[in-house]
Amino acid sequence: GLGFEERVTWDGAGVVCCVRVFRVSLRFSTYIATFLAAWLLFYATYATAGTPNTVAYKARVSAPGIAPVSLHVEETGSGPPLLLLHGIGDDSHVWDDFSQGAAARFRIIAPDQRGHGTSDWARPPAYRCEDYVSDLEQLIAGLELPEVILMGHSMGALHATCYAARHPDRVIA
Repeated sequence: GLGFEERVTWDGAGVVCCVRVFRVSLRFSTYIATFLAAWLLFYATYATAGTPNTVAYKARVSAPGIAPVSLHVEETGSGPPLLLLHGIGDDSHVWDDFSQGAAARFRIIAPDQRGHGTSDWARPPAYRCEDYVSDLEQLIAGLELPEVILMGHSMGALHATCYAARHPDRVIA
């Protein structure tokens, strides 16, 4: 059965201790274990899978004196291109919830910026704003996007702003 049970014990010195113990049957604990296993399977399969109908690929970018870097990019939806740039310590999946709704109206493009998520680390280290903006320039050119909408969070907003300053004719918003 399931419930509380009171147990009375003696400590040897004549003091009575009354303890309430939560009792769980073997059958009930099996149900709990089955539920937890099913929840973990669901979480591993769906909660970390990103946005439905998402295409993931690698984009190579390079700069003089630095080994080429592969950027992990996820795309979903159709419409005007909306490039989503995550903040420091994040990756492209920070945009998953937003992307699910926005994919009905926009072509969502969400890269893991260099050194984040499953994108490569730069060797030798190259993590200045100019390095990230260079990656954006090459990604946008490689995708043949004449115009793009940029949205960024924290560090991503800085990179979007710097890109927009360099290429005001290519940024819609």
